[in-house]
Amino acid sequence: MASVMPNLPWGVLLYVKKELQAVKVEVIGDFPEQVWCKIRVGSGYDLLIGVCYRTPTEHVFGKDNHSKLRDMILEVSNQNFILMGDFNYGHIDWSIGACESGNSRV
Repeated sequence: MASVMPNLPWGVLLYVKKELQAVKVEVIGDFPEQVWCKIRVGSGYDLLIGVCYRTPTEHVFGKDNHSKLRDMILEVSNQNFILMGDFNYGHIDWSIGACESGNSRV
């Protein structure tokens, strides 16, 4: 499964073993680089699996890219999910679970 940005030379990719019978899922949010699938696991519950890329470059998708990422996570948070990717958050302080991004704390 892939999500390729129109007119841009990049995107995200999610490989899933055929036997897992994954179904592509469209998340409604505005976060630009993401791809999701749903698989049936264990005793019949669904697991949502996503891959995303958050660019550290504001001019590519705008300054609200962090907010769009948070909104995407909020949208899927009522389900069992795994989200993987490159979030590009530098200077993470694991003792408080936060990092500094520009002039604001995220």
